[in-house]
Amino acid sequence: MEEHRSNNRIKVDTPVEFRAEGSQTPVRTNLSDLSLSGCYIETMFTLPVGTKVELTVSLPRPVHLRGVVVTNTPQVGNGIKFELVEGEGEHELRAYIAAASAEDAQATSSS
Repeated sequence: MEEHRSNNRIKVDTPVEFRAEGSQTPVRTNLSDLSLSGCYIETMFTLPVGTKVELTVSLPRPVHLRGVVVTNTPQVGNGIKFELVEGEGEHELRAYIAAASAEDAQATSSS
């Protein structure tokens, strides 16, 4: 299977709150993977491909992101491509991914 991602992803279990464009109701769930360019949100009630979303990912500090749904797996989740990372979000995201990748590499080498 051909890889279409522009950045490597890491496996995570990170809280996220997201809201579909036009909705006032936030949904709280978890991310199962994360990269600098997108994430995968675990949710039973998926959104259609093309839906714009606003996300707040709970890293050490909350990171606010805007994205668009690019994959939809009913009763499993949505793949999100980031369109905008606000404020210091990119720095926070890079630092979190680097730390998680280093932790994963250390755990793998210890096994």
